[in-house]
Amino acid sequence: MQITRVKVTPVELKLLKPAKMAGLPDIDSITAIFVRLETKHGQTAWGCTVANQYLTGEIPQDIIKACQECAELVPDLHPIDIEYSLDQLIAQTNAPPAVLCAFDLAFHDLLGLAA
Repeated sequence: MQITRVKVTPVELKLLKPAKMAGLPDIDSITAIFVRLETKHGQTAWGCTVANQYLTGEIPQDIIKACQECAELVPDLHPIDIEYSLDQLIAQTNAPPAVLCAFDLAFHDLLGLAA
């Protein structure tokens, strides 16, 4: 199964009610970052992660940039060997856990399609 295209799409999600935590400003939105993998045979797999400086401790722009860096490497990886592929992303980009979450979900979605 060969990945031919990877697209990273950030989406700002407004919360219906702000999340309130002691000592922190109200959280009224989060950034969801979607990762879409496309294969040579036209299959599409999805992964997602979220980022908010106060909720997850991660700055959305940093997570988006890291996802885009990983997206450049993914076509050269073997997505069915998920542990190897994630290890390669860590080794080559030092990807934070939020980024690995998005790609882990996308690789598992692809594995499900292959099964």
